[in-house]
Amino acid sequence: MNLKTAIERKLITEKYLGSIGIPFIEHLPTIEEESETVLRTAQEIAERIIILSYLCYIGEIEEDKPDVIKYLKKEKLWDSVSPMEKKQFLTATKFTQQELINISWKAECIWILLWAIKKIEELELPTDEIQIGDFIELLPGFMENSRHFIETSQLRDKSEILDQSDLLYRLHWAAKNDKSHELSINRSMIQERHYAINWITCYENLRWDEITTDT
Repeated sequence: MNLKTAIERKLITEKYLGSIGIPFIEHLPTIEEESETVLRTAQEIAERIIILSYLCYIGEIEEDKPDVIKYLKKEKLWDSVSPMEKKQFLTATKFTQQELINISWKAECIWILLWAIKKIEELELPTDEIQIGDFIELLPGFMENSRHFIETSQLRDKSEILDQSDLLYRLHWAAKNDKSHELSINRSMIQERHYAINWITCYENLRWDEITTDT
C-alpha cells in the first residue's frame, strides 16, 4: 500500500475545505509524515476514554469522587490518570464554574478517541456539541469491569487518523481566524478534538497534560 505523503494529505484536505467553503492558507505547514508517525495503542486510547468519562461524571456528581478513585484503582487505571486529573479527582474542594466547563468539554476528546478505536464509524464536521448521552452506551457499564472494552479495542488505520489530524489542524486555523464569526464550525469543539488527536499521534512526544494545538 502506498503511503500518502504529508503534502499529498495537505492538498487533499485543502481541496475538501474549499468544496465546503472553509477558508485555508496554503502556507500552513504539513503535519508529520505517515512513515514517521507512531500512534498510541488501542489499549492506551481505551484507558484514556474510561478515565475521561469518569472525570466527566464527577464533574456532574462531585460527591462520588472517592468511589470513582477506588474504581480506577481496582481497574488498574489510576497510574494512567494524568497529574492534573489526579488533582481534580483528589481535591476536596468544589470545582469552580470554569473547571466544570473545562471538564464538560472533554466529551469532545472522548468522541475522537472512540472514533480512533472504531467505536464510532464516521465523524461529522464539528458543529453540534457532543453530550455524554451520545456515547454512554459504547462504554463499559457504570463501575463495571473495563478489561474487555480495553483489551478488545482495535486501532483505526493510521492513514485515516492522519487524515483527520490534518483536517482538524486546518479547521482549527480557520476557526481561530474567523473574524466574521460566520463559519458553522465550533472553535471549542475543534480545540478539544485537535488536542485529543495530537495525543493519539504522539505529537512532539508530549504527555496528556502537556499537549499543544499549534496552528
